[in-house]
Amino acid sequence: MSEIVSTFSRVTVGDFNYLFFVIAWNDYMTPMREELNKQLMAFGADLSIKGKVISSYDQASHRVYQEVLKKNWNKDFRSSIEEEHEPFMLIIDVDFEEFDPQQHRWTVIRFSGYPVDSIPKFFHQLALITRKNKDIFSYLRWLTTKKTVAESAKYIEIKPEIFGVSINVNAIIEDLAQP
Repeated sequence: MSEIVSTFSRVTVGDFNYLFFVIAWNDYMTPMREELNKQLMAFGADLSIKGKVISSYDQASHRVYQEVLKKNWNKDFRSSIEEEHEPFMLIIDVDFEEFDPQQHRWTVIRFSGYPVDSIPKFFHQLALITRKNKDIFSYLRWLTTKKTVAESAKYIEIKPEIFGVSINVNAIIEDLAQP
C-alpha cells in the first residue's frame, strides 16, 4: 500500500508489519528522487497488505522532514541526516507519533551514491521479505553480519543506538545481485 500525506504525525502502523517513510525534503529533483517517485506506487503494491510506503506531498516535504528531525535521535545521527542531500527511507514498526529511536527498532536506508537503476530490485527485495512475514530489521542486520566483521563494515555507516542502524544500500545491492 502507498500513501501520500501532508504530515507523518498521523500515520499509524495498524495491521501492517512495517511503515516505510521516504523522506525527500528539498526541492532539488535529482535522478534518484525522480526514480524513487516513479517506483513508490509499485513498491506499495508489492508490499500488499503487509507494509505501507509513505511519502509527502511536495508542498509538505519540509514539514515532514522537521517531524523526522524532531525525533529523539542522538546528536551525531541527527547531524548526518541534516547533511544528507538525497532522499532516505526510515523503516519502523510502530505509529510515527509513538516512534522513539531510543526505544523502538528502526532502520534508515540512505540512497546517496546508490545506482538509480537498482531501486526496483531493492524495493522488490524489501517487499518480498515483508510479504513473507520475516523480520526486516533482522534481515538487514543479517546482511551486515553474514560476512566477516571487516567485510560487513562496508554496510554500516552509523550505528547510533542498539535499536537502529543506518544502512549503506550500495553494499547490500552488490550482495543481492550475486547468486
